[in-house]
Amino acid sequence: MKKNVRILSLFLIVFFSISLYSCTPEGINPNPVNGNDTADVVVFSYKDEESSSYAEIKSGLFAFILSDKKTDFLYLLSQYQENYGSQITVMDNESFWNTVPDKEDGRTYKQLVEEDIYTYCKRLVVTKALCNKYGITVTKNEETKKELESLVQNHINAYGDETSLNSYLYRFGINSNDLFEYYEMQYLVEALENYYYGKGGKTPIDSSLVEEEFLKNWAKVKNIFISYKEPEIKVPDGTSEDDKSEDNGIVIDGARTKEKVLNFAKGLFDSIKNGDVKFDDKYPISEDGVSKYFPNGIIIQRGTSSKEIDEAIFNMKTDELRLVESESGVYIILKQQLAKNDIDEYYEQIEQTFIDESYAELISEYYNFVAVNNTELDKYSIISADIYDWGE
Repeated sequence: MKKNVRILSLFLIVFFSISLYSCTPEGINPNPVNGNDTADVVVFSYKDEESSSYAEIKSGLFAFILSDKKTDFLYLLSQYQENYGSQITVMDNESFWNTVPDKEDGRTYKQLVEEDIYTYCKRLVVTKALCNKYGITVTKNEETKKELESLVQNHINAYGDETSLNSYLYRFGINSNDLFEYYEMQYLVEALENYYYGKGGKTPIDSSLVEEEFLKNWAKVKNIFISYKEPEIKVPDGTSEDDKSEDNGIVIDGARTKEKVLNFAKGLFDSIKNGDVKFDDKYPISEDGVSKYFPNGIIIQRGTSSKEIDEAIFNMKTDELRLVESESGVYIILKQQLAKNDIDEYYEQIEQTFIDESYAELISEYYNFVAVNNTELDKYSIISADIYDWGE
C-alpha cells in the first residue's frame, strides 16, 4: 500500500480538473454568495536575499488551490479505484479524509494531501521569485500567453461569461485575473526547470541516464485479461447488454464467479504454455481493450499498475508467460523484449521525469526560507474545502 500512497501523492501535481458534485464548504465559507473576507492575507511568501525578488500566495488564491487540488485528488483516486479494483471507498467526508491508507506511514489522507499542497505552494512562490531574479518570463511569448488565456477561457466557457465566473470565484476572494496569474506561476515552474536542466540549460540531463532508466523501469508486455464480472457491450440504441461468451471466445458456463474465471484462465494458460494454442491467437479476446489499441504489445512503467501486476511484470524474464490474479480479474501476461526504438516514444517523458526530480530536489533547499502564516493557514482544511464546480 505504501507504493499506492506514493502514487496518490504525485496526483497533486497533475493539472487536471473534473466536474464533480459541488458541496457547500463548512469551514472556509459556508455561504458561497459571500466572499472570502480575508482573501488578501499572505499565506506563503518568499524573498530572495540577493536580489530582493519577492513572490507570495494570498489566502484567496490558496483557498482556490485547495479546492482545485481536492477536486483533482478525489477524481484521480476514484479512477484508481475503478481501474484497479481497489477496496478504497472514495467519499468527501470527514471519515474518509481521516483514513490512514498506510499503517506504517501513519498519515491520514488529510495530512498527505494538505502536506503536498503546502509543498506545492512553496514551490510556486520560490519559483516565481527566482524567475524574477533571473529575468525569466513566460508572458512575453505570444504562443504561451495564448495558452494561459485559453486555460482561463475554459473556466469562462464553463460559466457562460466572465461575470458569472467571477461571481463563483468570489467565494474564494479571487477573479479571472488571479486565475491567469496562477496558471502563469505553473508555467514558470516549467520555464525554470528548463533553465536549469533542459536542453541548453545549465545542467542538461545526460541521455545515458534516460536510456538506463528505460531499461530498468519500463517493460513491454501483451496480456489476456479475463474479468470476474461479465463485461458489457454497447448496442446501437445506446443501451448495453451482457457480452456473450461466444462473441469474444471466452466460454464460461452460467454466471461468472471468481472460481470459474480462474479455472478458465488456468486452462487457457496451460494450453498456451504447452503449445496447444498460440498466445497471439488468443490475445484479441482480452477484456481490457489492450489488444485492440496495442496489437503489438504495450509498454508500461514500473509503479503505474496494480501491485500484483507490477511485481509480476518486473520479476519476469523476456518471453516468460505468467498467470496473475488481481482484484478485478485474471491476467495471462507475456513479457516481450524491448527494442531499441521503443524508447523513442517515451524518451521525452522519462527525460522530463529526471528534470522534475532534479528540480524538486534543488528547489526544496529553499523551502525553509519560505514564510508561512500558520495562523491563517489553520483556518483552512481539505475536509471543508469546496469541490471546484465547473459551472454545473
